[in-house]
Amino acid sequence: MPRGFAFAGIGPRDVTAGGVDFALGGNRYVTASVEVRAPTRMENLTLGAFVDAGSVWELDVTAGGASGVIDDAYSLRSAAGLSAYWQTGIGLVQVNLATPLAQESYDKDEVFSIGLSALF
Repeated sequence: MPRGFAFAGIGPRDVTAGGVDFALGGNRYVTASVEVRAPTRMENLTLGAFVDAGSVWELDVTAGGASGVIDDAYSLRSAAGLSAYWQTGIGLVQVNLATPLAQESYDKDEVFSIGLSALF
């Protein structure tokens, strides 16, 4: 998923004014990422700048949602931001700050994200 968007934050959604808000997924998806990383004076810290893009689309059925007909057209979303990678004793910690550049009104943003990758 593109950084800058929440988990299940892009793609077709069933959204109503009455509080229904479900991510529906899709049969097709595409993602792309370009990132430039640079080491710092701290041996275990790397900084980066990125642009991510992606889309989810094409439902089996688009009628019958709580909001009526669901929009499942291809719509490319993108975000840009900064990242930090810190190698710790328990694994690689990744911190991202991102802002969406292109999005739909019903997408869910996530400006800050953190992740841990570990090998056992």
